[in-house]
Amino acid sequence: MIDKLSEELIETTYLYCYKRLGNRQDAEDLAQEILLEALKAIHANKEIHSFHSWFWRMAKNRYANFIALRNNRPVALDSQGGLAANFMNPDEELILEEEISELNFCLSRLGAIYREIIILFYLKKYSIPQIAKELNIPEGTVKRRLFDAKKNIRERFDNMSNTGRSSYAPSQLDWFGGYRCAAAFRELKNLMAQQIVIYCRSEARSITEIADEIGVAPVYLEQEIHRLLEIDLIKEATKGKYLTNFCVFPKQPYVDALYVARKTFKDMDLDAKIVDALFKIKDKLLAYEFYGNDFDYEYLLWIFIVYACDRFGAEANKNYLRRYEKQYPLDKNRTYRITGRFTRSEETIGYSKLDNYKSMNWSNLHNIFQTPDYGRIEYINDYESSPFPMDRDHWVTENNVSLLIKLSKNPDTSLTPYEEEMAADFISKGLLSKTDTGYHVEIPIVPNKVWKEMIELIGTTVAPLAESYEKTVTKALENTLLPYVRKDLMEDFVHWNMQMLLQPTGQVFHYALHEKKILITPDSWDSSAAGLWMVTYD
Repeated sequence: MIDKLSEELIETTYLYCYKRLGNRQDAEDLAQEILLEALKAIHANKEIHSFHSWFWRMAKNRYANFIALRNNRPVALDSQGGLAANFMNPDEELILEEEISELNFCLSRLGAIYREIIILFYLKKYSIPQIAKELNIPEGTVKRRLFDAKKNIRERFDNMSNTGRSSYAPSQLDWFGGYRCAAAFRELKNLMAQQIVIYCRSEARSITEIADEIGVAPVYLEQEIHRLLEIDLIKEATKGKYLTNFCVFPKQPYVDALYVARKTFKDMDLDAKIVDALFKIKDKLLAYEFYGNDFDYEYLLWIFIVYACDRFGAEANKNYLRRYEKQYPLDKNRTYRITGRFTRSEETIGYSKLDNYKSMNWSNLHNIFQTPDYGRIEYINDYESSPFPMDRDHWVTENNVSLLIKLSKNPDTSLTPYEEEMAADFISKGLLSKTDTGYHVEIPIVPNKVWKEMIELIGTTVAPLAESYEKTVTKALENTLLPYVRKDLMEDFVHWNMQMLLQPTGQVFHYALHEKKILITPDSWDSSAAGLWMVTYD
């Protein structure tokens, strides 16, 4: 008799309750009571000659009882219906609880586009032409959505599968990115967002499919889907189906690709060759007019290594792109880039081979300030990472940046009491030092025009090294990662992901700091300005 509880009856029961109560939560509670009573009758093998007649009489009684209880009126014991008081053993109660859970799950599974049509059709009694006009969609679309809504409930009731893998064992996602990706980074801290981009990485998924996978009702997903669409972390592939809009790789293959890149780089002795190249152009770099050109070169290398490696990666990627630039031209509409890597809950990632090729973390964070006295100033932090403290990005702000420029131009100038306080804070962080005659700013300050010329010189110097590296390594990287890249994300792969794999900054820094030991290291990492600098725009 369980087949009597069809998807149509489930749907109609909820609509019956909603129409009378006008409140979704109350309607769901009452519908649950009615369906539970029906299930109890079925399990008790109660003799029912006309199930639907009995069902709707019982539903009306339950509705009357619900209203009476809500209004705090007494209810006669016999009006509860004998079945509710029947003794049931614990096994039967457990079965009923599970089935009711499934029924409630089915009721919650309609997405917004289906719920809207169901309400218009069943509750407001709109005709199909009226619904089409109200929603500004074709009549055929209305019919299809009504059909899909019924099918949706039927499939979930038949399959009795209300949770996917991610609902009880969410995968772990880590990511890195570049350009204007602050909003995307904030959103990806949300565990639900992480599971969505992982689940939608390979094929388009509907809200209902996503909901089943992560074990929540679609109504709770819709706002999150909307946010992910707004910031381009996902895209709508077809009507109502979504795809992740950046490359998300399984963690182990990505680690394997890193191993290939780092091993090849080390085997070619490129870390030493890049450092040697910077020493060959030392005199030329220090000949440029900028504040700090009299600093120790081994101190300035904290900055120059970053940009030598940046140019190395860019030159290697430029050579690589020559094979793909016509087929996958640069998407200028992308305002940021992100790479995701996920790990299943039961996985253990093997890092042992990669551990043989050490690397250091680095950043390259830019804050831009507009000052009344010195115009536009850019403050760059190339190391928001260990061993430096994690707050250096905020050491220079729009409120104090002008003081550093002022003291770099006039180190013996007199300061106001407020400026003295700022100067003391700079000294505690290593951005400023006190001298016999005044102050000394400890970070380079480079005019933008000069910096562009320096970058061009550095790029020209490392370009031959980059070309040989690209020819040697890229085929192996493609073989490792391309099986996980959708065709519509090839532009992202060739313009961003491959460039990051060809970017050796961390590896060169590890060599310069721990192997070659040529970088000047501070007495205290917590109060060091190494790797910090500014650009002025006169």
